[in-house]
Amino acid sequence: SQDDLIFFVPRRLTRKNGVIYPVLSFPPVLEKFPNARVVFAGTGEMFEELRSKAAELGVADRVTMLGAIDHKDMIEYYALSDVVLVPSIYSAGVEEATSISALEAMGSGVPLIACAVGGLKEIVDHEKDGLLVEERNIEDLSNAMIRLLDNKEEGSQLALAARQKIIDEYSHFAAAEKYESIYKRALAK
Repeated sequence: SQDDLIFFVPRRLTRKNGVIYPVLSFPPVLEKFPNARVVFAGTGEMFEELRSKAAELGVADRVTMLGAIDHKDMIEYYALSDVVLVPSIYSAGVEEATSISALEAMGSGVPLIACAVGGLKEIVDHEKDGLLVEERNIEDLSNAMIRLLDNKEEGSQLALAARQKIIDEYSHFAAAEKYESIYKRALAK
């Protein structure tokens, strides 16, 4: 529905990506915003577990599982979203490095909520260009989700700052400037 408030989770459906946490955090959000929806884009071994947990919590009709989405179509899903969630966790000795999903979200102009693990702590500046929440903390994630739906202006400001960060630090232009600087220093020696 065009009235849906979309939380987009562009993640492979694996345990380390923390994809269960948007579902676990969703009931309080849905109480306050009955038109909210969580949309997952990805496949993986957690697919059935997510579906089952959503049914158990009574939110299955507000959780959409898209499966695999062609990368060229992802921009459309970001554009339809109100908030992007990257709920990665530390799992089996592995933590998120630099999350392409988080970088894409930040570049898309949509506010981002991510867990404060691994490289996510390095790329997201809490309350400046996104929100960081404690990993595995269902209440923190629920509160952040509600906060950004309650405060659209704050979300817009976070998204604008995030997009500018991507342009300034992570774009191909920024990379070209860095490489040029390295080559100039090497040639000067």
